[in-house]
This record gives sequence, C-alpha cells and structure tokens, in this order.
Amino acid sequence: MIPDEAKKDYPPFKMIWMERIKQDVQWGEQDHSDFKWLAILGEEFGEVCNSVVEAYALNNTEERRRGAFNNLEYELVQTAAVCVAWIEAIRRRNNEAILQDMDYINGLHNTLKYLNNE
Repeated sequence: MIPDEAKKDYPPFKMIWMERIKQDVQWGEQDHSDFKWLAILGEEFGEVCNSVVEAYALNNTEERRRGAFNNLEYELVQTAAVCVAWIEAIRRRNNEAILQDMDYINGLHNTLKYLNNE
C-alpha cells in the first residue's frame, strides 16, 4: 500500500519528479513516436538490468557491488521518469485524455477507499 506521505512528500515520487525536471531542462519537451519512446525506455531498462547483473556478479568486489546497488536506484528513477515523459507525450497528442481525468481520478479514489476498507 502507498503510504500517506505519497500524497505530497513520498521520496521515490519526489526523486522521479526531480528527474523529470532534469530531463526537461536537458532535452526540452519531447514528443516522440511510440516506437522511439520504446527504444528510449528499452535503453533505460537495459541500464537497470546491467546494474542488477553488476550487483550480483560473483567476481565483483564488495565496493563494486555497493556501487551497482546505488546505481540501481538511480537507473530505476530514470526509467520511471521516462515512463512519465512518455505518458505526458501521449496526453499532449490525445486531448481526450483531459476529459478522462475525472473518471480516472474517481476510479483511483474508489480503489483506495476499497483498499482502506472504507
């Protein structure tokens, strides 16, 4: 379950948001095709996989493993931020998404109420 602080100050969400800001500063608003987004996401996911392999490689030193675990979190944040950027691009090209917001938010609200036994 998502903790109460997720509404505003949940650290992983803040990290992803900061990465999104960093990406926008570096690259500007990106409106790629879904195929290009898939390639970008695939590259980021590959870096996540690489970090996991490095962390568990039998021939690595303890220092190198620690570095790989630290890098894993960073790569996961970058991957999540790319997913968010892709969603933003989809929403920009699909004005209908704005009209669907209330239905989606209401559905989430009802799900949270159910999970909290309200």
